[in-house]
Amino acid sequence: MQMVASQINPSLRTEKLLRGKVITEADIRDVLTEMIESLGSQKAVAEKLGFCPVQLNDALHGKRPVSGNLASKLGWERVVVFRKK
Repeated sequence: MQMVASQINPSLRTEKLLRGKVITEADIRDVLTEMIESLGSQKAVAEKLGFCPVQLNDALHGKRPVSGNLASKLGWERVVVFRKK
């Protein structure tokens, strides 16, 4: 059975964050870090989300961007925004 971030008791900070409309990759990493602390390991989080542990680790450490697939498993949609300098 897959679990989403909202099924793990998030901290007050994460609760406030998840109520917002737009978040950054750093915010997603914070959510993942809290999930890891709650479940005990990156492997456990990857298994609960049905996600590849290597890709989770890479996204968590900024070696690759948070994918649309990972964002989706956390209940978010990845959107790229461009703005004029």
